[in-house]
Amino acid sequence: MEFTGKTIIITGGASGVGASMARLFARHGAHVVVADLQIDLAEQAAREIGGAAVKCDVTHEADIQDAVALAEARFGPVDMFISNAGVAFGEPDHSASASDDVWQRNWDVHVM
Repeated sequence: MEFTGKTIIITGGASGVGASMARLFARHGAHVVVADLQIDLAEQAAREIGGAAVKCDVTHEADIQDAVALAEARFGPVDMFISNAGVAFGEPDHSASASDDVWQRNWDVHVM
C-alpha cells in the first residue's frame, strides 16, 4: 500500500505503539494526526514527524469529530483512522475482581 500523501489519524498516537506507527507512516510520506489525551506528548510527536496534534478522549464522540475536522482542514480527506487508544487498569486479585466502573471505562475506550 502506498502512503505518500495519505491522511492518517492515530488515536493513542503520542506514545508507545501509536507513536511508532505515526513515525513509520510519516517516513512513508503520510500526513499524520496524532490524537491523544496527553496533548503535550501528542504535540511533541507531531512536531517530530511534521504532523498535527489534537487532544482526543475517544470516549467522547465530539473529540473524535474534532480530530477528523482538524485532519481534513489541515491535510484533506482522511484515508485511514487507526483506533489505537487503549487502557488497562490493574486489579489487586484479577480482572474478575474489577468494579463495574472499571469495566465500563475499559469498555468505553475499547469500543469507540
